[in-house]
Amino acid sequence: PDGTSALMLLFVSAASGPLAYSAKEGNLTHFLLWPLVVAMLMIRRGEEYRAGVLLGLAALIKLPLLLFGVYYLFFGRWRVALGGALTCAATVLASLALFGWDMHVRWYEACIQPYANDPMPAFNVQSIQAFVSRMQVGAEGMFKWRVVPLTGWAPVLSKLLVALLYAGVLMLLWHARRAIGGQRWTGSPAQPRMAASDAEFMLVMALACVTSPLSWSHYYCWFLLPAAFFAG
Repeated sequence: PDGTSALMLLFVSAASGPLAYSAKEGNLTHFLLWPLVVAMLMIRRGEEYRAGVLLGLAALIKLPLLLFGVYYLFFGRWRVALGGALTCAATVLASLALFGWDMHVRWYEACIQPYANDPMPAFNVQSIQAFVSRMQVGAEGMFKWRVVPLTGWAPVLSKLLVALLYAGVLMLLWHARRAIGGQRWTGSPAQPRMAASDAEFMLVMALACVTSPLSWSHYYCWFLLPAAFFAG
């Protein structure tokens, strides 16, 4: 970004409540900004396996980022997918060897399973599921930091909204790839593909953030990446 845009981005970063809260509480979310930026630049330079390793490490810290592996596997970017898969597999095997199976079952039952289907309606849970939950339980749900099961129309609406987001993103990616593949470019052929690759990377990151059942408000500090990209 130019000087004015860079200063504005610095101000937005410094004034971000979720980002400050993330640092205050010792969350790892804001630390993942760096590997996400580096992974995107590695993919731009063709270092796809290394980028996959970095994304795999990031996904082990914040599970919604596993969507990157699904995306790159679906679109045939095998080296990115392989780097991430090998990193995750090696880490899981090492963790099992170190801590044992029972500890992992307890972790899954305490940290993953309760939030897989039903959200917490608290105000700082910023996901599609939490949005629908707040519509269902009303204003009193804003301060409930516990799982509230979706009932009646709510689970149907939640799944429909998530499905529409995924369908919209897939349609956009498909049309973008057709446009880039079929159009003659007067400049370097790498330039439009590079811009499209960056945009797709950030789109998948945003989709992982928004559609995760338990997406805390500080996850949205990752949106500083597209903010800097489009400011530049």
